[in-house]
Order: sequence, then structure tokens, then C-alpha cells
Amino acid sequence: MPMSKDTAASLAMYVAGLFSGLAMAVPSNAPSLWAAVRSLYNTTFLPVFLPLFPLDLE
Repeated sequence: MPMSKDTAASLAMYVAGLFSGLAMAVPSNAPSLWAAVRSLYNTTFLPVFLPLFPLDLE
């Protein structure tokens, strides 16, 4: 079922918030699993999904 653009943007923002909440909750000297998740988020999620939903962060 196709999603409207607003629904897709809301979903992307929710997922982004979830990931950044996890990344901030986990200390930088975290176990390798969390380090892997954080590096995956930084290298894959941010450059791929954020350009799809440009935000005005002022």
C-alpha cells in the first residue's frame, strides 16, 4: 500500500529519532555491537535517508 509523502516523512523522522536516541544513550566506549550499529547509522542511514526528507534546521 503506497504511503503518502507526509506519512513517509513522519516514519523517517521517527526512525531517525529512534536511532539517534540509541546512539546518544550508548556511550562512545560501547561494546562492538553498538559501535557497529552506530557506524552503520552514520555511514548508511544519514546519507541515504536524510536527503530524501530535507529539513529546515535553523
